[in-house]
Amino acid sequence: MSYVPHTNAERSEMLKAIGVADMADLFPDVPARVRFPKLDLPRPVSELDIAREMRALGGRNVAVDPSLSFLGAGVYHHFRPAEVDHLLATVGSSGCEFYRAGSWHSARTAQAHLEHKYQYLATRQMLQSAEDFIVKAATRSSMTGEAYAIRCTPNPAQPSSTWLESELRAHRNARPAAAQPQK
Repeated sequence: MSYVPHTNAERSEMLKAIGVADMADLFPDVPARVRFPKLDLPRPVSELDIAREMRALGGRNVAVDPSLSFLGAGVYHHFRPAEVDHLLATVGSSGCEFYRAGSWHSARTAQAHLEHKYQYLATRQMLQSAEDFIVKAATRSSMTGEAYAIRCTPNPAQPSSTWLESELRAHRNARPAAAQPQK
């Protein structure tokens, strides 16, 4: 089954509407010798045959587990406290605005930005707790030192550290005592 999105009549009507006689008139700057080159393509094959070929090609890959590899370049899986996940999700779903780099950003943009900062610092083993995340990633710009702020309508803007610390306390207080982190 071929897919042809428009009939010849529809194409003629569109070309007439823009004032050209045929499709070739749409590409005057493309040399005729390269417009419709003869393609030497292999015969068509079914999706099943392609899947088989891809599996066969994939089977030729060498697994890295049994051999020495430096693919991670020193970046490995790292522990991320559930409290950090909670803070990031809360920022993203808050509907608040986040001030950084001289302008206000959406909650989702703030969440993505803080996620990137978290990943950067965590891969360097610079974060161990939700408090570390707040202080080292979510309080101020690491480039300019400018403080971040959060504005949740109708409340006035406040430092992001204040908002995040408050959210962390509320999250901890909402959990059963047995689930509280030991200090």
